[in-house]
Amino acid sequence: MFGYARCSCHHQDAIYEINELIKLGVKRENIYIEYISGGKTRNERPEYDKLMKKLEENPGSILVSTDFTRLARNNLDIFNLTGDMEKLKICLKVSGFTIDCRNAVLDPISELLIGIMGQFATFDLKNKRFQCRIGIDGALARGVKFGRREKTKESLENDPKFLKYYFKWKNKEITLCEMQRLLGVKSRTTVYNWIKLFEGK
Repeated sequence: MFGYARCSCHHQDAIYEINELIKLGVKRENIYIEYISGGKTRNERPEYDKLMKKLEENPGSILVSTDFTRLARNNLDIFNLTGDMEKLKICLKVSGFTIDCRNAVLDPISELLIGIMGQFATFDLKNKRFQCRIGIDGALARGVKFGRREKTKESLENDPKFLKYYFKWKNKEITLCEMQRLLGVKSRTTVYNWIKLFEGK
């Protein structure tokens, strides 16, 4: 059994999905975790690509995900997923559904079901983008300025998220790279500069 979990960005936590996959019988070491937008295609998802290569090495495996939106959110990926299921003889378990291609080709009803779930996933992504665009346009019309506020020693001292991961890093419970990911920051240099600012260096 192999599992796939995905969060749209680094500051989100995939622990809920991971725990659900473990409950469904997937070993932790067989869970592939991606921090990337659902709008990205399979070729743009390194962990998903690694998972598919692993499934190629283990034909007849079970692929588990908590929600179809984790796996595919565009028609091309939906088409590729159905092709992979037949080619690799995969059993897919997602959102309470089980579609088993280990002993037979994908039947028309199952293919239709995947297509319907995929279309809902595609619609959900497009709708979220549309709502975000409306929100951004409305905020800009009200004069709201976007962008990250400049950090100060005082703001860091009052930032519970920074404090939580700073002390974890200080106690060597996490690495600087992990701290960067958990804080949702693009650069380790930025995190290091925050640490120096916080420590008054």
